[in-house]
Amino acid sequence: MFLKISKRITSIGSLLGISCGLSYGLWIACLAVSSNLQALGTVPPKQTRPKLLKTPTTYCNPLNLDYGFEIKRPYSDFESHRSTADPACILYKNKYYLFSTNQYGYWWSNNLANWHFVSHSFAPNSSNDQVCAPAAWPTKNGVLFLPCYTEKDDLPLYISKNPKNGKWKEASKNFGLHAWDPSLFEDDDGKLYIYWNSSNVFPLYGVELDAKKNYTPVGKRVDLMKLDPKNHGWEQFGENNQNGQMEPFVEGAWMNKINGRYYLQYGAPGSEFNTYGDGVYTSDKPLGPFKYQAHNPFAWKPTGFIPGCGHGSTFEDRYGNLWHTSTMVIAVKYKFERRLGLFRTGVDRDGVLYTDTTFGDYPQKIAQVKNEPGQDFSGWMLLSYKKKTWASSAKTEPSLAVDENIKTYWCASDAKPGQFFAIDLGKVANVNAIQINYAVDGSKFYGKPLGLRHRYKLYDSIDGVNWTLLVDKSKNE
Repeated sequence: MFLKISKRITSIGSLLGISCGLSYGLWIACLAVSSNLQALGTVPPKQTRPKLLKTPTTYCNPLNLDYGFEIKRPYSDFESHRSTADPACILYKNKYYLFSTNQYGYWWSNNLANWHFVSHSFAPNSSNDQVCAPAAWPTKNGVLFLPCYTEKDDLPLYISKNPKNGKWKEASKNFGLHAWDPSLFEDDDGKLYIYWNSSNVFPLYGVELDAKKNYTPVGKRVDLMKLDPKNHGWEQFGENNQNGQMEPFVEGAWMNKINGRYYLQYGAPGSEFNTYGDGVYTSDKPLGPFKYQAHNPFAWKPTGFIPGCGHGSTFEDRYGNLWHTSTMVIAVKYKFERRLGLFRTGVDRDGVLYTDTTFGDYPQKIAQVKNEPGQDFSGWMLLSYKKKTWASSAKTEPSLAVDENIKTYWCASDAKPGQFFAIDLGKVANVNAIQINYAVDGSKFYGKPLGLRHRYKLYDSIDGVNWTLLVDKSKNE
């Protein structure tokens, strides 16, 4: 069984992830500059042609988004690459909104699978970090959004009742509180709070805000928690928590109230490491005092195709299920080369917050009813791992596309039309999903260049001689 993907290359080094509903065994061939590719499924009892689904019923991490390129920083020298991190995901008026670092806009979705980009500048006069680790919360008066700039301390606080169409206004023209890595939270009684900081010296802070008085602080800020790596081993700095030369960073505050209890979440020990995860403290009051949850980190994924599950946000879907978005790590072209992940989350009968990252690299069903974490795994196993591959040309080995490591990839020798990648699955099998992740190699893009397209054709074959067009994305916009 063979899969083949071919693509007319319009730019060197683009990135794409797809999940499509298939029920057929195949070879694949893909025309692409550089990619990782996974095929997942089961051995079939008989062969039938696949029926492609217009709307995906599954998704796969890292999320299928049109990630922007890392902005050009005057203080850093790195290769051009796509990246984002620090997701804030919310449900507002039955639609999901996803905000993250330096994307010159944000995404909305009806189903957590198909995401639509809204181009919007929240910092028109900024040339460096455009929006870094922003805060978002669906209040009774609309979605509040607070960027986090590096260039100035005076920040506007935005509000919108129509974020799908990019309609925003300033709720506070000069938000006086300098809050790095901010997080907003509106309680059941309508009181608004902000939590913030990113530091390996200082703790997370919190304070109430007065919406009637230009969102000024009510009282003094409160020190909420600090890292304790000597007693919490997962908070130790470094890859595999093995580098003790620097104190770990606490950042990425996020607050949820669940069953009357407050869950203060935080990221540690550093965004560039495989051990980047999220911990949680709990309290019966929004500003504490907080107690370290005995079962921590509550979100952690140090291994797999792509590791990392830190600096995230927890939200409830329209069915009452909890989800956790997170930062996932590549860290090849730059230590902050990152992607976004989405995982089911829950609170058990003892009030323990937890995130299910089991099979976190594999297709997951999109819940359509209220259920428990762990019930959404598709059950599809990886078929393409270390299988025979070949390509039209190779700057890097084709086998790197199927080694189950997002840090490595196949790259064509040039960007001329006609390049392809192919894989022999070794036997006829049902292929339920194809995931293509395009890596960036040799590009010169920085920021969010609009109009880039990801175009390819996917073919399948039983004998490797006669090929059938399975997916045609040659006119994809």
